[in-house]
Amino acid sequence: MLQILSHTSHTFLVNRMKIDKKQEILLYS
Repeated sequence: MLQILSHTSHTFLVNRMKIDKKQEILLYS
């Protein structure tokens, strides 16, 4: 159970970072 939770939060963080990067690219393009 704990493993699933940590994996989910990790995936969420990675997705967050990807979204932030996309927004930066959009802002600076």
